[in-house]
Amino acid sequence: MLVGHEQLCPVWNNAMVPDLLSATFRCPACGFFASKLPVRINSVQRIDEDARERALKGVRLSNLQQLVTECADFLPGGGRLLDIGCAHGWFMEAAKACGITCVGIEPDLEMERRARSAGHNVDFGLIPRRHARRSTV
Repeated sequence: MLVGHEQLCPVWNNAMVPDLLSATFRCPACGFFASKLPVRINSVQRIDEDARERALKGVRLSNLQQLVTECADFLPGGGRLLDIGCAHGWFMEAAKACGITCVGIEPDLEMERRARSAGHNVDFGLIPRRHARRSTV
């Protein structure tokens, strides 16, 4: 969030400091990163997502299921997961198989559509605009 010429942290609402790259900022209190760079994800030429899914889904699901299983002791029973940049929703698929309630957020319209078509609960948008101050997730 910009106030005047100052970039404010959406978590702590304090001034962010310039980071290593121009137009990028970091919150000294919590480490949150932000950018003034334009978002072009929905206006660029796409790769073949069907081919990507055919080639990668099996191995990614296997790896993600192992990750969720290894982390199960650290997850509270009935826990909820926010998958930021959920793409196809494969991490949510692996987590749901272990009984975890999931919500995804995805800035790419095509990926949001694919994840939603696969039955996932997905919001379209960018962090922090969609969830930074929400306590429901």
